[in-house]
Amino acid sequence: MEMFNDPPAPDLQARPLAEQAVRALSEQSAERAAEKMANEMAEKVVAGIFLHLGVDVNDKEAIKALRDDLSFLARMNRGAREIKSAAIKTCVGAVFAGLFSILIIGFKDWIFQK
Repeated sequence: MEMFNDPPAPDLQARPLAEQAVRALSEQSAERAAEKMANEMAEKVVAGIFLHLGVDVNDKEAIKALRDDLSFLARMNRGAREIKSAAIKTCVGAVFAGLFSILIIGFKDWIFQK
């Protein structure tokens, strides 16, 4: 009787493996499609933002002008910070110079009073 118990047909054993392979491929293609769609949507959103700023993303000159403007603004920002720092240092220096002058005048009066 043992002779008549044949192993299952090879296609029955291979079927779950094939289904897993197909499922994995479909998941990979779905991930690729989702990534492609996300990239396309991101490009549209960025293009819309640039359009609101008045920059055509297809015009290289407009993009270069925007880059130059942003670079100029960055330089202006650094310059304003440096000016603010210098002004604060000047004010603090003036206060300390005034206090030092008061101290010196006080010592001078104290010394020459005697």
